[in-house]
Amino acid sequence: MPYSLSTVSGKRPQWLCWGINPGLVELISRQLMASFTPDEQDFVVTVFEHDQLEGAESGAVGWCPEALIEEIVLSPSLEMVQGEPIESAGAGARKIMACWDGRPVASRLVGHEDVWTIGKLPDVARSRFVYGLQPQIMKVLDQGFAKAKAELRLPSPHLPVYGKERVAVKVKSQISGTERIMAWEEDHHRIWQDYGMNAVQYQTAKALLLALCLLQHSRYGTLAGNFCAADLPISAADWQVIDQLMSDLNIDWQNISAKRLRVCPRMPDKTAWSALNCQHCLG
Repeated sequence: MPYSLSTVSGKRPQWLCWGINPGLVELISRQLMASFTPDEQDFVVTVFEHDQLEGAESGAVGWCPEALIEEIVLSPSLEMVQGEPIESAGAGARKIMACWDGRPVASRLVGHEDVWTIGKLPDVARSRFVYGLQPQIMKVLDQGFAKAKAELRLPSPHLPVYGKERVAVKVKSQISGTERIMAWEEDHHRIWQDYGMNAVQYQTAKALLLALCLLQHSRYGTLAGNFCAADLPISAADWQVIDQLMSDLNIDWQNISAKRLRVCPRMPDKTAWSALNCQHCLG
């Protein structure tokens, strides 16, 4: 990441690590953190993704299978703690369970660019990315590199896909205990019917389009420098432009703070892992 974010010389803006994650999740994290009072600013930021994509073909995933396998099966977990990277020992992202309003989702704690960029913000004590796919895909990934390489594939464009793709950002103050959560959910089948792609591709494309629109239609197009979404200078007027462009592009983040979204403190080998509802997280 230090190399990825290294300075590129020139008189034009250089934007790096833009998309939905990384990219939009940093903007949403910053918006949520700004809504806390100054004496609450010691944050744990968790990005959650739950991709429920199912296709007519077995082994269908929403984005590049090779990169997905590398991220989950080969690369270690990464968290940022007090601005410093903490990697797990050995290959493979650590198994954990996310609870989406009491529903357990088999997940992995993965290394992501946004974990790094969010974790470098001054008021962030800890950042992490929790990634879960539908159970059949998670079972394939659990069986290692060769099995995943043989079975995972992008769905054929002419075949329908189903399920939800949802990305959420949760910011919790370690001082007050207050949690705030925003989520963007899209339906794979609706997106396939309208655009001939899946919702992962759609969200990523919309996030890139937002960046292009900001460069074309705001002061950012003339602001020389190297920026990612975490360190981009944003004034109150800039936030208004960002919010308006997201609305124009149907980038629809919703406040879901009333729902429970958490990393379950139980380990995956406990009974809660396979239960329909996690009684521990329902409290």
